[in-house]
Amino acid sequence: ADIHRYSLKKRSYLGPTSMDAELSFIMTNLAHVGRGSMVLDPLCGTGSILLSCACRGAYTVGTDIDIRVLRGRSSKENIYTNFKQFGLPRPELIRSDNAIYHRHFIEASQPLYDAIVTDPPYGIRAGARRSGSRLDQPRPVLEENRHDHIAQTKPYAVSDVMADLMDVAARVLRIGGRLVYIIPSMTDFDPESD
Repeated sequence: ADIHRYSLKKRSYLGPTSMDAELSFIMTNLAHVGRGSMVLDPLCGTGSILLSCACRGAYTVGTDIDIRVLRGRSSKENIYTNFKQFGLPRPELIRSDNAIYHRHFIEASQPLYDAIVTDPPYGIRAGARRSGSRLDQPRPVLEENRHDHIAQTKPYAVSDVMADLMDVAARVLRIGGRLVYIIPSMTDFDPESD
């Protein structure tokens, strides 16, 4: 595929953390994504990695905690418009919190996914968030407001992000499935403290 065709500059919908096309294609290659693969991005954001997986013929499922990112800015600027722009089948998108994945989805008798390909939030470009309130006694959401309620979130420690990602992978990856994610490399990384 002509990688320049999928450049971020040409997409109708982007966010501050949208994954570069070339890097997301490298990740899909490492995950052995191909025609008919079932792929999950549990931290999908604007769907850049899902788009690269779909270009390789995969069935794609993306989840994210932020419903506003999943919905997009408008009917002309959202994840689905990016897929339509390139003639790709729409991904399945689900609002869920990776920290409580087991509460969102019923445990399948057989793992479903061939690969998880994702770019976890590390707080460098955007802070990681999980469901919950910072208040000790949050107000309950009234039943009549639940249909369009945007859940409160609180900070999500990087160590918890990674532990939960490993837990999801253990639950949903088939035997031989692959987990591919990005870890930022810092020149001042100290193995003792970091």
